[in-house]
Amino acid sequence: MKEVARMLSLLLSIYNFLIIIRIFSSWIEPFRKIASGGIMDFIANITDPFLNIFRKIKFMQYGRLDFSVLLAFMSISVAQNLLLVFSTTGKMTLGFALGTILDSLWRSLGSLLLGILIILLIIRIFLSYKKTPNSIQYIQLLDQWLSKVLNTFHSIIFSGKEVSDRTLLFTSLGVSITVYVLIMQLVRIGVQALYKLPF
Repeated sequence: MKEVARMLSLLLSIYNFLIIIRIFSSWIEPFRKIASGGIMDFIANITDPFLNIFRKIKFMQYGRLDFSVLLAFMSISVAQNLLLVFSTTGKMTLGFALGTILDSLWRSLGSLLLGILIILLIIRIFLSYKKTPNSIQYIQLLDQWLSKVLNTFHSIIFSGKEVSDRTLLFTSLGVSITVYVLIMQLVRIGVQALYKLPF
């Protein structure tokens, strides 16, 4: 059984690589033309049914941005980690399975999304001090992406009272970094506690 688990883990690594190829082939216009037909159709036929499961999850899509692929990578990562542990130790506990799922959720989804939010807020703050004709375009684009988050922070922290854009941005950045650090610590504690479960 250990060898079967090791082989399945290797197959998942290959499948993960095929998904990456499929995503890049659909994102990059010149590659899309070159890659049509033959091997790319074969890769699409193998990966698209799996990816389509996650594309149905609407809250992972934000305008043109589709983060549903992160869930696909996360599910493969969880399965791979579980198979690797079983192939090494020959056993699997519920606690380890739950700990692996929690850790993968944080690494693949929570950490990435919060990290992107923090980076976008930093860029938006930087642009607010460097207003040029070009930067105004970027500010408008960033404001579209960040509007829901900033509105939420504005209503929760400031109870909808009038504040300057910079105050809202700096406060949102501080809260986002604090939330990131707190969740990271809680996940670490939770994962360690789950790993120690005897069952």
